[in-house]
Amino acid sequence: MSKKTLLSKQSVARNRPEKGRPLLREMFRFLTSVSFKVLILIAGMASVSFMFIYLYKCLINSPYLRLEYIQISGTDEVIKNELIEISGLNEGVSLLTINPNRIKVKMEQHPWVRTVQLEKRFPHTLIVKAEKESPRALVVFDSLCYMNRWGTVFKEVEQGDDVDYPVITGVSKVDDDAGKKLAMAAAILDGFESETGWLSLDDISEIHVNDGGDALIYSMSMPVAVRMGADNLEKGKSRLKKLVAHLKGSNMIDTIKVIDMNYLDGAVVSFKKQDSLISSLAEGEATAGL
Repeated sequence: MSKKTLLSKQSVARNRPEKGRPLLREMFRFLTSVSFKVLILIAGMASVSFMFIYLYKCLINSPYLRLEYIQISGTDEVIKNELIEISGLNEGVSLLTINPNRIKVKMEQHPWVRTVQLEKRFPHTLIVKAEKESPRALVVFDSLCYMNRWGTVFKEVEQGDDVDYPVITGVSKVDDDAGKKLAMAAAILDGFESETGWLSLDDISEIHVNDGGDALIYSMSMPVAVRMGADNLEKGKSRLKKLVAHLKGSNMIDTIKVIDMNYLDGAVVSFKKQDSLISSLAEGEATAGL
């Protein structure tokens, strides 16, 4: 038997390619392609970012966008210079680098500034519109403080400051309702803003806020205290004027200590010679004497 015949009868194991290799090769090619595209995309984005950063640096260093003018309105020259110092603004910085919100917060920390609005006006100007605080009264805390027309305490009174304002007493910093009391005092002052003569803003010397939600209003022109709250103030003022006119006509005004207006249909009058209330005048009775 020939050698060729013997070999043909034997089973010979041949090396065959594994079925999984083509799939792995395809996955490898796909991942390689995707990774290459991603790298190209990242490189492109990085290039664009670097380009923008370069352009931004060029812009902020450009003399064509430098701050040259700071226009501040609503304040005097002293406060204007203090606002510039507080904010850290100086000519020569780029208008692009100025953060209006941050500058606003800094400027509104000034005790005489209530609010600030800023506007960039390219290429060289920053517009600042400031609203200056205006005192409406003095509040007696541990020290004397200014209060604005909204009932907000904004500054301690210093030597040389104007103190020709009504004084608010009966309020403590530690009171839970201190803000409510000051708001009521401010509302009472607003209610008498249009008055002239007795109980005008120039005539009111003190408002003593009571815990019961009303206040005693003291006048400089007449030794009479008026007790009332901020509710229905216009109606209360009308009744008060009629009652005071009646008391003056009866020559009784100089004997009055307190006029309590916290009654819907009239008032209670307390006389100086007695500690207790000795007379009650209804609204009809007060107006009847006119």
